Amino acid sequence: MLRVPAPARSISPIRVVTAPPVAWLLLQRVPLGRAILETAVGTVQGATVGLILSGFHPYYGLAGACGGLVLAAVRLSLLARRATRV
Repeated sequence: MLRVPAPARSISPIRVVTAPPVAWLLLQRVPLGRAILETAVGTVQGATVGLILSGFHPYYGLAGACGGLVLAAVRLSLLARRATRV
């Protein structure tokens, strides 16, 4: 049986729920590989910050993961819009 680490089990449902609306609304002009990689990194960074600031309370880690995903997507969207203007 495949053992999945605990952080992956908690972050995966967040990505499943938030990925379609974020991709549809913010990441239309962003290359696919960059969108997947940078939003994943933002999700992990947000979860880490949420856990550390809350004293390792899991709900704040999940909230931080959502925030990290959205911030990474907004950043990518703004960078893609700036690149298309130039």
